Amino acid sequence: MGIWWLLALPVIGAMIGWLTNWLAIRMLFHPRQPIRFFHWRWQGLVPRRQVEIAEKVGDIVEREILQKHVLREELDKLPIDQWLNDFSRRLVQERLAPKIRQMPVIGAMINQRVIAWVEESARKALAEEAPLLMGKIVDELEARIAIRHMVTKRVAEFDLDALERIVRDLAHKEFKRIEWLGAILGFLIGMVQALLAWLAMG
Repeated sequence: MGIWWLLALPVIGAMIGWLTNWLAIRMLFHPRQPIRFFHWRWQGLVPRRQVEIAEKVGDIVEREILQKHVLREELDKLPIDQWLNDFSRRLVQERLAPKIRQMPVIGAMINQRVIAWVEESARKALAEEAPLLMGKIVDELEARIAIRHMVTKRVAEFDLDALERIVRDLAHKEFKRIEWLGAILGFLIGMVQALLAWLAMG
């Protein structure tokens, strides 16, 4: 074994290490369709397990992220009182009051003070009924919205080309580091092999 062959071992190891990691990253998404070699089936990890991944994501979203009553907690943060105040004002001032004032006899007796009293009464009534109504709405939404099924369906139907672009854009630097790490490890292994071969020659 010549000295040039010994010097080439680290370079060859680096090339093999880089190529192995590059291929492993590429095999996350490729090949899209399964390729068969006799009884061996080869397909990219994500295409092969897209449905399984979708089911896991749906399960995690429903169980860990959107736990029961999360919807209720988020709705409680909304400025419902302000919305009800605005709604009662528009209902009375812009819709009810003009119609009442147009009524014979009664319309002449309705002044702004009466309208304000009606508006305040409507606001209080809405405020009292709002918690019960919101509770019913949330209960119905939690019962009707199948979060797990919805997320699973969306992920299972997600375009793999778009998903690959997203992953590569997000993890571009990390993928490059993995490739170079393979090259470095391959180079070091080649150095060790070269050293052992040189010692064996001596």
